[in-house]
Amino acid sequence: MTLKELLALVTPEGIEDALDPQIFKSLTGMMDEVGMMPKMDYHDPHFNPPQPPSDKWPPIIKSAINKAAGWGYVRLVNANKLSQTFDEDQQHVMSMALTNRAIYELGRASQFDNQFHQNRNDASTLFDTVLGLTCSSENGQPTAHYIGASITQDDKTKSAFINPIFKATRRW
Repeated sequence: MTLKELLALVTPEGIEDALDPQIFKSLTGMMDEVGMMPKMDYHDPHFNPPQPPSDKWPPIIKSAINKAAGWGYVRLVNANKLSQTFDEDQQHVMSMALTNRAIYELGRASQFDNQFHQNRNDASTLFDTVLGLTCSSENGQPTAHYIGASITQDDKTKSAFINPIFKATRRW
């Protein structure tokens, strides 16, 4: 997989869809759509109306996408998986990982990286799962594999709705 192919997996539209509109506008500086432009005196002889940008997306988004794709490329190099071909499902998961990483990079550029650490962790987890870099058990066998969509299920009780936070209690 090349860097160009990784760049194609993460798009500004995907980042915009993954974030709340107000957070997206705040992180990217695209605030003119929500009335944040300063008022202009149209009768002032020195008035120079703002010119529309030549490109729809601000440079900070392009930078975040480039950083996310570079991060993914380094992960592929470290895992020695550059020559591996990935199926459509794996590429979709990689796209989700790169989008999460781009969101983290946007937060980092806006100096709000503390609020976006979960996006960084999610990106690493998703990308590592596609690459097969999962935690191993004591005998060296992987404990998790990427198999696509699945249901979490407890092996002992076969219950698909186990909540590990709340312990089962017996009420009298």
